[in-house]
Amino acid sequence: MGSSRLVTLRGPGGVGKTRIAWQVAARADLAHGSRWVDLASVCDGSLVGQAVITALGLQDQTGRSSVAVLTECLAGRDVLLVLDTCEHLRDECASLAGALLAALPGLRILATSRAALGVRGESVVPVGPMSTGSEGDALALLTARVEQAGPARRGAVAEPGARP
Repeated sequence: MGSSRLVTLRGPGGVGKTRIAWQVAARADLAHGSRWVDLASVCDGSLVGQAVITALGLQDQTGRSSVAVLTECLAGRDVLLVLDTCEHLRDECASLAGALLAALPGLRILATSRAALGVRGESVVPVGPMSTGSEGDALALLTARVEQAGPARRGAVAEPGARP
């Protein structure tokens, strides 16, 4: 994030792009922190700007464009905006990101997607499958998820070769 104001974590589904983005956002050392926008449930590209407005806890009844509302809200702030799950809204996310970055010098954007957004100045970081084996990231993530599931659900994970 130090060399580019727009970074896209690109890779196939399920490889950990969102997990990496959470870690980056948690460590963001910007005066106004980070804001998370989950775009997975947004089906209509025309609603991307509104999804960002909602994620920031804003309300706007003026009829202004999303870019205008967000530019006003984020003006003068050093903030990281995370756009998670952009692939099905690639063009709209690219358009919004480009407009906001042009208007807001303190803004940084981290996107997760199966494809690059294609915005000028974008840095793309390929994310591959997690490492496997007894010391791999995949096992650590599975173990953490089982622990989060609680005792009632742990029986669903069995030893190799065991039947449920």
